[in-house]
Amino acid sequence: MHYGDRTIYGWCAADTLSVSRVLDRTVEIESADPVTGRKIEIIASPAGIERMDPEGVAMSMICWDLADKDGTRSSQEIRANACDYIFFFESVKTAEQWVAEHPATAVLTPDEIFELVRVAFEPPIEDLLMGQI
Repeated sequence: MHYGDRTIYGWCAADTLSVSRVLDRTVEIESADPVTGRKIEIIASPAGIERMDPEGVAMSMICWDLADKDGTRSSQEIRANACDYIFFFESVKTAEQWVAEHPATAVLTPDEIFELVRVAFEPPIEDLLMGQI
């Protein structure tokens, strides 16, 4: 992923979308469809997805209860168990193909994921970091 002259990396597809909101900057995301290998490019700004190539990009998402029997799960477990299942795909068709082979996953559009990120970082992260809330 690129913003300005910097290159940074995310753990999963959803992470890359959250960076534009957290940094309050437009970012250029590059990925590859794990089914076809096709290059995927997304431009995301703090306001949302600005461009996708190809236009029909989809994303997989893990659907699991974050709480185990004790009601706790470490951030390392969440990252290990979630990020291996959250990818960009060139189309809903290839995403559905991958999801069919990976139980407890679903297909979402980047706009749906971006909305989840927006809600997660509302109010702006700067306010949280500066103790204004």
